Amino acid sequence: GYPGTGKTSLACRFLEYAEGNNALCSAGKFDQNNQDMPYIAFVQAFQGIIRKILMEDQQVIAWWREKIVQALHPNVQVMVDIVPELSLIVGPQPPVPDLPPVELQNRFDAVFVKLLQLFGDQKSPLVLFLDDLQWADFSSIRLLQQITREKNMKHIMIVGAYRDNAIDAAHPLSRLFDSIIQTGQNIQIVTLQPLELVHTNQLIGEL
Repeated sequence: GYPGTGKTSLACRFLEYAEGNNALCSAGKFDQNNQDMPYIAFVQAFQGIIRKILMEDQQVIAWWREKIVQALHPNVQVMVDIVPELSLIVGPQPPVPDLPPVELQNRFDAVFVKLLQLFGDQKSPLVLFLDDLQWADFSSIRLLQQITREKNMKHIMIVGAYRDNAIDAAHPLSRLFDSIIQTGQNIQIVTLQPLELVHTNQLIGEL
């Protein structure tokens, strides 16, 4: 949808609904002025999840600590480097070895996917809202592609909002959508139109 059509408001209301039905929900936003900061929306979303965990009692936090460390070992520090707040749960972690750029990226993608999988289960699915996808950096779009290719990614929904007037067929986001559709993944695109006069009158009449 175009700017101001209510994409973010609709998504936030959906998150409220999902959270009321036992989902674990969090959100992040890409920024036009910080496109040189990779994964910024994912980092914000994980910060939200971490804050929710830290509000639990020490027994629950300890349970999450064991679960995260066991799943990501020996690469826990990879995620701590991206989301420093994670150290409040897992504590100090050993450094990870340096790798060539391609192997470094592959390791990060694998560790990120493992961490994401930890937060979604049948009783409490994970819902992530990523806003302003038209400004997503290349690394984030690449990561989204890796997530959609992961066969064991269950009980996780990713909701994205973007300005369709800000992308064209050559935009990396458009190519991502094409790739997802070609692989037969479950993707739904909802186009929001501006409110018409009749809708505005109805809205005011119900106040």
